[in-house]
Parts: sequence; structure tokens; C-alpha cells
Amino acid sequence: MRADQFPLTQEFLARMRALAGDLPLAVGFGIDSAEKVRAAVRHADLAIVGSALVDAIHRAGTFPRDAVEAAAFFVRDLEKGLHP
Repeated sequence: MRADQFPLTQEFLARMRALAGDLPLAVGFGIDSAEKVRAAVRHADLAIVGSALVDAIHRAGTFPRDAVEAAAFFVRDLEKGLHP
């Protein structure tokens, strides 16, 4: 789904950003793509991707090297959401 398909979420995050003032604001629920990271950090300081990262590692298999490579690939892909 695209970020513009979540207008109520964006409105809510804008209100929370105003209420939070200088406090850091983090958001995370179903964030598993660069596009969703981009949408999350529109009004928040952090995008929480814990469950999605665990899923990526789990899908990689049982070898530690595969898990590390899968995690690195996933994080690099998500990072694209931080750059215009």
C-alpha cells in the first residue's frame, strides 16, 4: 500500500508530532518496506521494524551467515525510505 492510502494515519501522526514537541516520536506497526518507512518518518523520528526484521531473518534459514545477510539486505532496502 502507498503512503497516501493512509490519510487518517498521517493525520494522527501529525497530531502526535505536535503534542510530542521536542520528544522523539517513534511509530511501528506493519512497517516492512521502504515506502512504509517513508510514510512513517513523515511525522515521526523513528520507524520501528522489529517484527519485519525478525521475519526476514527467519525466512533466511538456519545458517547464521544467511541470517546476517538477509538482515543486512532487508535493512538496506528499508533505508531507501529515508532518502527522497
